[in-house]
Amino acid sequence: MENKKKIKGELIAEIIIYSVFGLMGIWGLVYIVLGVVVNFVDYKNPIYISNDSFASKGIGFLPQGLIILAVALVVIVTTLLIVAKTSDREFEKEQRRQIARQNRRKGNQEVVEDAEVK
Repeated sequence: MENKKKIKGELIAEIIIYSVFGLMGIWGLVYIVLGVVVNFVDYKNPIYISNDSFASKGIGFLPQGLIILAVALVVIVTTLLIVAKTSDREFEKEQRRQIARQNRRKGNQEVVEDAEVK
């Protein structure tokens, strides 16, 4: 029962992380598109004016979009790697347990150690 709650909590956390950082990635893409569009609009356009105000304070739309998109992608890829590693670990543990059960049924007394995968 506790294991199912843990798995459900991990799944919910994973979905929240993907949703939040997926939206953050879309936000970064919008800024990138605005940064490209700025190069082709008139200087009286509101997009040009807002990019100019951002650029005077630091960086414009394009660099901001690239940074936001990069952060979102790093977090999503890291989450994918962590989830894949834990699921592989659980799968290998279950395989070792099944082999140990089969050996006990056959009467083999070989000891199968349940070591952590690193």
